[in-house]
Amino acid sequence: MPTLSSAQRHDHLSRQCEVINAPSRQARNAFTEQFRNWCDAAGLPQRCKPHGLRKAACRRLAEAGCSANEIMAISGHATMKELVRYTKAADQARLARNAMTKAIIR
Repeated sequence: MPTLSSAQRHDHLSRQCEVINAPSRQARNAFTEQFRNWCDAAGLPQRCKPHGLRKAACRRLAEAGCSANEIMAISGHATMKELVRYTKAADQARLARNAMTKAIIR
């Protein structure tokens, strides 16, 4: 199976985020239907939903050190309160690692 380069993955993710955040309900529904087809073809359970991708993307962006504003620009979240639900665990893990690094250095 061929692998995607970093640039190709970034471009693909950007296009998927545009579809997921599309103002048109028709575009979102088309993506959801296609996503279900991919999940069915892969034998994944019915609980797999596009929303899970959004949450995972937010978590991974937070783990990569992206700011809340950067993540919100990608995810389409309107408020910080909405975003915190997605990134709290990643932020907690990052804070713990930073604290341990500081403790070990001293």
